[in-house]
Amino acid sequence: MLPMLYAPLSGGEVPVREFIGALPLPQQAEAWQIAHTAALSFWEIASLDERISSSFRETCRRNQEQLVQLQSRVI
Repeated sequence: MLPMLYAPLSGGEVPVREFIGALPLPQQAEAWQIAHTAALSFWEIASLDERISSSFRETCRRNQEQLVQLQSRVI
């Protein structure tokens, strides 16, 4: 299952979209950390999966890097 951000439009077009993560609100911190860990694992595994096109594996790698950078901003 592909994250819906990358789902084709109803006409079949696949627009280029950029993943932009968001920092949690204080009351969301615990759940965010759990979701962040799962997302980081997902993007890492997807970035290495040769069944996925090389161009989308690069997207996966960029998403993984973005999550790593985002984590460094969480206090």
